[in-house]
Amino acid sequence: MIFPTKRLKKLFHLIHGEGQEQAWTSQALADRLEVTVRTIRDDLKKLDHILAGHGGSLESKRGRGYSIRVHDAKRYNELLEERKDDGQKGAPVPGSPDERIRYELFKLLGEPGHIKMEDLADQLFISRATMNNDLKIIRQILENYQLQLQIKPGHGVKVVGDEQRFRYCLAEYADARDEELGPEGMTVAQERLLYPIEPAHIREIVIRHVGKQNVRIADVALKDLITHLAVMVLRIKQGHELERFEKVEANVQDQQLAQQIIQDLELLYSIHCPVGERDYLLLHIVSKKMTATDWNGLRSDPLYLAVQQMLGHIYDRYTYDLRDDERLPNDLYAHLKPMITRLEHGMNMRNPLLGHIRKYYPLAYEITISAVKQLQTYVPHEINDSEIAYLALHIGAALERKYQIPHRKRKSVLLVCGSGYGTARILESRLRSLFAELEVSRVVSLREYEEMGSVPEDLVISTIRLRESKGKPSAVIAAIPSERDMATITHLVRTSDEQEEMTLLRYFDPELFMFRSDQPDKMTLMAEMSGALLEKGIVTEQFWPAVQEREKMASTALGRGMAIPHPMELSSTRTTVSVCLLEKPIPWDEENEVHAVFMLSICKEDYEQAMGIYDLFVELIRQEEKLESLRSCGSFDAFAQLVCETLSLKSTEVY
Repeated sequence: MIFPTKRLKKLFHLIHGEGQEQAWTSQALADRLEVTVRTIRDDLKKLDHILAGHGGSLESKRGRGYSIRVHDAKRYNELLEERKDDGQKGAPVPGSPDERIRYELFKLLGEPGHIKMEDLADQLFISRATMNNDLKIIRQILENYQLQLQIKPGHGVKVVGDEQRFRYCLAEYADARDEELGPEGMTVAQERLLYPIEPAHIREIVIRHVGKQNVRIADVALKDLITHLAVMVLRIKQGHELERFEKVEANVQDQQLAQQIIQDLELLYSIHCPVGERDYLLLHIVSKKMTATDWNGLRSDPLYLAVQQMLGHIYDRYTYDLRDDERLPNDLYAHLKPMITRLEHGMNMRNPLLGHIRKYYPLAYEITISAVKQLQTYVPHEINDSEIAYLALHIGAALERKYQIPHRKRKSVLLVCGSGYGTARILESRLRSLFAELEVSRVVSLREYEEMGSVPEDLVISTIRLRESKGKPSAVIAAIPSERDMATITHLVRTSDEQEEMTLLRYFDPELFMFRSDQPDKMTLMAEMSGALLEKGIVTEQFWPAVQEREKMASTALGRGMAIPHPMELSSTRTTVSVCLLEKPIPWDEENEVHAVFMLSICKEDYEQAMGIYDLFVELIRQEEKLESLRSCGSFDAFAQLVCETLSLKSTEVY
């Protein structure tokens, strides 16, 4: 293996950057791989050593970043060929703990009988203690799918439960986020776990018949469908057919699509699919396709009325008036319709952008959590975080459409988006708000783009790597744009940056600032911060119970050591942010430790300014060194200076 770790392999993939002209800064690489800059610098040294043996070397240019200089084209091309052939068959011994858990999970779910943990531990070259710790995590994962780990002394362990739950669990953990892409947009890890089933072949079948039936499915939903089909075939070949499955209401077009796909899968893999498998596939088609809707006839539809209640709630609670947005109600309705089908059947369509949305669009996510409560009378199911994040994309796009300064239209842009129209809407709004020169004229999927003969637009911006630019300047960026992505677009269309006013310091009070060297527990700390706000007359007695209620709904940790506890209500006398910086981090939830706590008490009259407060939090997450510097801010003056520095850097960067 050329690259000893997956991260080094991905680091090479990013810097090698086929089709990209921009270099990568160490900060941009750290953001993309979600590690520290120090770790990236260590990895860059290792990568440079590897390249030296294959005809290349790393080159760093001040102000631009890292790129690869090729000294021996023949040896470097051999490296590229070896990289393509590296690890395409079977499942090698996993490296990271997350990879190992997924491997063990697939092993247990695919084993027809009991399996001894000591044998699996020996196979993975790990200790029995590590194996036991892994089992605890696996048990928790299985419980989320109503599956149980059955232990039989002398024989080992076995997973028991409903076949449908087996498949949901396998599909969820085959489709890991942010993995290196293999052929046809599938991840390398996914192909290994599903071996000998090849998702690329299934993708060809699905795309052919989806095109014939003229069924529209967003790229991210299409990928999810392909993953579930691969798992379905894998389970059938292992002897776990679904003889019967509950009937799903579907039109003739969807039934024909399901039958055609089933027939081709039977022929390709020499399997027999009972009628239950056809109904199972039909459920996935109905829950993922983009339905054609007569928008004029929706006014009395109960779901459409529920959407209007959501928008009314947003206005009443947060003062953002999105009720006159022509696009938002239709976008929300179009997502909610198949979402309800998924929830009714216990399905989960993984949202690969969930973590990014929580970090970089916290205001839209927060508003969505509150608005979703208005759906509970119509949707008697718990709406999971992935679905909330999808809805937040639509609401976030509407917020940016209305509450950002409109710009004049200049360069036309064709936007190729693989994560569905929710992502496309917010990306379109983000581009319009940050670049006066851009006007997105169309949004298409990768499949639609590849079928085009030519592109009339001035620029092509895509969230998926394109095989050809069709003669137009193009850039590939992330669905949630990073600093580097926006720099790529800036390189194409503009040379000047926008300046912002820094007026946020008025929301911070020296008397509500704490720097602590002890480690209080989460609830004690929040109670103390709430009490200080109450003592100053900023909040009422109802504030603290409301903060606790909000925390129960979903963790307020943003990641990277920061949390923003707050209530759902806007009942403060004035907008204030109470700050507690901790020398040593404290546990906040199952996944996060926190060393910076910002308790928000926001006045309704000031809420339109809240975007600025959330922008500060987003900037602290983006600028990792500033976030780490909070640990040493022992005084309010030092903290205020850090805030000014963070915002001044924001005002000279485009992202």
